[in-house]
Amino acid sequence: MLNLQSDNPFLKLKVRYLFIVFFLLILLIGLIGGIIINYTGFNPKDPIIVYIYYCLIFGCFFLWLLRRFRQLKINAKYMIGHFPIGYNWLLVAGLVIAVLICSMGVALLSFYFLSLVAPSFLDSLLKSISASKLQNSSVPILFEIIKTISFIVVAPVTEEFIFRGILLHRFATKWGITPAILVSSFIFGCLHVNPIGLSIFGIMMALLYLKSRTLFVPMAAHAMNNFVALGLQFFSKTSNSHSTNAASSYLWVGLIFLALSAPFLVRFMFKNWPNQRVPLPYFANISRSQASP
Repeated sequence: MLNLQSDNPFLKLKVRYLFIVFFLLILLIGLIGGIIINYTGFNPKDPIIVYIYYCLIFGCFFLWLLRRFRQLKINAKYMIGHFPIGYNWLLVAGLVIAVLICSMGVALLSFYFLSLVAPSFLDSLLKSISASKLQNSSVPILFEIIKTISFIVVAPVTEEFIFRGILLHRFATKWGITPAILVSSFIFGCLHVNPIGLSIFGIMMALLYLKSRTLFVPMAAHAMNNFVALGLQFFSKTSNSHSTNAASSYLWVGLIFLALSAPFLVRFMFKNWPNQRVPLPYFANISRSQASP
């Protein structure tokens, strides 16, 4: 049997070391990419560059993490878990829709409060959002392919592996499950443009992982979320109707979205928030493997 105090490999996994490596990768890939762009004469402002960088940075970091796992003797298959055959995907889809509605509600309320305290900042923010929708790539087909891969494959796999897999286990080892859920989700949210909405999303993904004991479930939910977000982005691409004059509509629509989504999300959290003594997925999967004939 596994002794969680002496045999826990996450005790040796330092988060600050992971962040240092991640930012060094950003600098290295950015430097190499800048040299290549300058040499080839490709437009550095082409929107495809952002998604290429994203795929390269997270892809390289993911490969480095697997190598680090071997050094620390962490078996990735126990953290990932088994593919959940016959899982209740209808529940997952409903959760994704609720989180999306909640995130949009939080974003709209954020716009409303910004309109009260910093209207000029909000105006410039909305203009930049509208401008980004109208950006065209010099290689449109390749751009759409890489963008779709980034949203539906790279982001769900790498971000769930990092935030729900690694950070959740490390923080739970250090502080316990509840602080681990909250801190890992907060860090996840802060790396996105809608930090509060995405922190809530992170909490839901963490609960799905702890409930199912497999990263395949939050990965699939993340992919669903990004697929819908891509669709909404596509249909609103030509919309340029954002304006600070719509501040009151931000308030009421935001409140309606929260009223629609909050009961489902609160109920899901209440029913699925883990007991502090519940084993983490990594160790539960090890025990399951040892118990199998």
